[in-house]
Formats: sequence, C-alpha cells, structure tokens
Amino acid sequence: MNFIKALILGLISGAADIFPISATGHVTLFANLMKTEGEIDLLFLIALHIGTMIAVIITYRQAFYRCFYEFFSLVGDVAFNVKMLFTGKTDRCRKLITNTYRKIVALALIAMIPTIIIGLFVAILS
Repeated sequence: MNFIKALILGLISGAADIFPISATGHVTLFANLMKTEGEIDLLFLIALHIGTMIAVIITYRQAFYRCFYEFFSLVGDVAFNVKMLFTGKTDRCRKLITNTYRKIVALALIAMIPTIIIGLFVAILS
C-alpha cells in the first residue's frame, strides 16, 4: 500500500472514530473500493487505533489526570470510611461522591463488575 492510500484510510478512520460507528468497517469498505483489500494487515489497523487512542488521550488529558487523581482519592476515602466503621465512629465517615470526576470513576468501576464476574467464571471453568 502506498503512502497516499494509507493517508486516505487514516483520515477515514479518524473521521469515523469520532462517531459511534465502526471505523474498522469503514476502513475495510474504503480499502475494498480503492482495490487495496489484500494490502491491509492487522498491524496497519492496530496503528490506526493507536493513533486514535493517542489523539483522544491528548484531547482529554486534563479529564484523564483528574479522574486518575480522583480514583486514588476515592480509594483513600473508602479506606478511611472502613476504618471509621470498624472503630465505631460512623459520624466521621467521608462522603464518597463529591464531584463529577468521582462519579465518573465510581460508575466506571461499577461498569467493570460484570466483566470481572464473567472473567472469573471463565477462568474457573477453564
């Protein structure tokens, strides 16, 4: 695949990734239209997705930093509350969800629970 075709497919992937549609499907479709279907390999698709991931991380870096910080603050507050529960000082417990970033972190952690359960179930069965 030449540079121009790779550039076009990269632009299509980047444009498709900002919408809730399959970027890989669009790259494959346009590759077929450009008669390069045999030239696209897994490494090229991985490079496209890594490029998209880097762009998202750069764009939302402040939010990622804040969520990262709030994750560890949340873990610390949970540990503090557990300590207060065991010592009987429940009136000193801290509120866990104090801002939007903590809410995002808490919801992401809750969303991971089904995947963790399925992963453990599959690990036990195999």
